[in-house]
Amino acid sequence: MWSFNKDTDAKWTWRRQSARGVILMQSRQYFDDLNECQLDAERHGYSVEEPVTDDQLDMPGHDDADYRDDGADQCAEYLAYRERLLHGRSD
Repeated sequence: MWSFNKDTDAKWTWRRQSARGVILMQSRQYFDDLNECQLDAERHGYSVEEPVTDDQLDMPGHDDADYRDDGADQCAEYLAYRERLLHGRSD
């Protein structure tokens, strides 16, 4: 699930979470307006017409808990898998 949030300084950020509430990715900067924020989110897979689903982000045979509990190597493997998926590569 994607969310767009405005902080107390009127700056926007975006966040992508799994159905279980695990933060999958989030903006690395603050934006002055919502449009800029959404454009940055689009560069990271956000799409109004065709969103990436939580099922697509789940690595086959694993759930989010596996990657939280198995350490940095498993997390790096998951992040690499997710990046390939989000950028249209299947290798």
